[in-house]
Amino acid sequence: MPFRNVTVVRWLLYSLAFLLCCLIQGLVMQHILLRGVFPFLYPAVVAVLAAQEGPFSGTAFGLVAGLVCDLTVDGPLPCFYTLLFPLVGLLAGLIAEGLVSAGFLCSLAATAAAFVLVDGARILLLLLSGLDDVSRALMLSLQETALTLVFVLPVHLLFAAIHRKCRDID
Repeated sequence: MPFRNVTVVRWLLYSLAFLLCCLIQGLVMQHILLRGVFPFLYPAVVAVLAAQEGPFSGTAFGLVAGLVCDLTVDGPLPCFYTLLFPLVGLLAGLIAEGLVSAGFLCSLAATAAAFVLVDGARILLLLLSGLDDVSRALMLSLQETALTLVFVLPVHLLFAAIHRKCRDID
């Protein structure tokens, strides 16, 4: 199959996998409450895909995922996720290229870094708006990160299977 066709098929499959993750987030993850937090798959999906595809593709995908997330989830600011998820994609892609070789451990590291970035920005906004209890916000962020890291394995397996299948076709 010509390169262009493989690329179109790969990104179509990634898009379908992302939509599946969006459905799971909305229908299932919202109901898994542990100590007041639930898993937040969107940053994990961006980080895992960027770890597979690299910083440029991760940044572009992060922009699209951020738009979808801003349209479906309440954020602390308008366009909050649209601004942050491209940075998540870039950071995760750079982690995969330079620090940890692509694989499950890279997906875990990239997802952890994604949550440091996203939750750090959330906490910064809360501080700027006059939040007094930073320790509570940090604890909730750590709980959300830990709960989401449990679900990185299925996300990683899904996107790695697409990546591997399209590489084999090429």
